Amino acid sequence: MNKGLGYSILLTALLGSSLLSSQNQVANAATWHKGLPSIVTSSKTWVTDKKEHSGYTIKGAYRRYLIFTTKKSMIYSTMGFYKNGSSLKSAAARGDAEGQILTPQYQKLSKNTYLIKNRKTILGEHVSYKVTKHGKKINVTIKDNYGYHMKHGKNFGLMSPDKNFKESANEDPLKY
Repeated sequence: MNKGLGYSILLTALLGSSLLSSQNQVANAATWHKGLPSIVTSSKTWVTDKKEHSGYTIKGAYRRYLIFTTKKSMIYSTMGFYKNGSSLKSAAARGDAEGQILTPQYQKLSKNTYLIKNRKTILGEHVSYKVTKHGKKINVTIKDNYGYHMKHGKNFGLMSPDKNFKESANEDPLKY
């Protein structure tokens, strides 16, 4: 009888300690910080490494996604280019600012991986970015509550920092 009582006390202690440690992990993972993580703000402009060839009727035209950051905001847009790398001039090729985060907060999910979202929603828009650092580049996935992206997310792939970006530029910043 003493042996059975000892096992039940030991089992209760083990279960209790595992519950306490799992509660600590959840509490630490749920910490939100104001602003943007430094891996994102280390460059004011990020440009996708891959070219996306959809959406244009001009043969050979492609687009790249761009992310613009400040210490207090994050926005993505697209920019279209001809096959030779010169920029398309039309307004549709320039793209609108989308996925705006103007009151950012972030949560560290794991080493070099962050979830970024708005602290306050703007006109009911919910946007979140999942950013993972890979050396000097970042990998970005966006989710929002309008259209296809909410359910599936849009992965931009690897993005390189572009220190010399100018919106009026006449050629692809990663032309090669």
